[in-house]
Amino acid sequence: MLFLLAQKAALQMRHMRIVNINVMKGSRSLLKKILLIDIVIVVYIILTSSIIDYRSEAKVTDIFIDSVIEWSEKQHGETRQVIERETKLSVEPDEELFSRLQGKILLQVESAGEAWWLNPDDKKRYFLGRPSDTWRIIQDKGIKIAGDELIQYLYFDKSFPSIMAGRFIINEEDLMEVYYVLPETLYGIKLSVAQEAWQAIKEQGLGISNEDIRKIQVGQIESK
Repeated sequence: MLFLLAQKAALQMRHMRIVNINVMKGSRSLLKKILLIDIVIVVYIILTSSIIDYRSEAKVTDIFIDSVIEWSEKQHGETRQVIERETKLSVEPDEELFSRLQGKILLQVESAGEAWWLNPDDKKRYFLGRPSDTWRIIQDKGIKIAGDELIQYLYFDKSFPSIMAGRFIINEEDLMEVYYVLPETLYGIKLSVAQEAWQAIKEQGLGISNEDIRKIQVGQIESK
């Protein structure tokens, strides 16, 4: 709106200038004033155009941010639905089954391929729904050890102790350095950022039926 008004004003002033020049050709001072007015109008148009463009970009940015928030909330809602569903459908725990599978990543192949990690500490399964979910579980349930000890296992022993099988090991001096210890080989797989950790862990998944996985209770970590 401001831009259109400025354009209209510019045309009117230009028309006035032509009339005034025809009437008073000899007036240099009037020409200078008219020229100055034209310059002011041009600057005004540029400034108002910039404001309009800025507001348009800001609006687009707001729409994008709202879309990201909506998508994140949707994903979080789906994670919550899966946890609630499986909690209701879980049956009496099968301790023998858990002892054979503890520490492993299980894929619920008869459902939508949901990935679960079996925590050896509390004998529960944790849903690895999104990369952020996986990373939160790692940071909450992982075992923190000194950097020197980690180097010993990685480069000298070439494997981790059996007590660390199926666990997430975190360098206490660098919390972003994380390893998942394969239950069968005790070899540590390095997990870096959340997306890579999520993908690497799911690749280690073992298929399991709904009937069997529901013999293992569902665990949750508290929201922070």
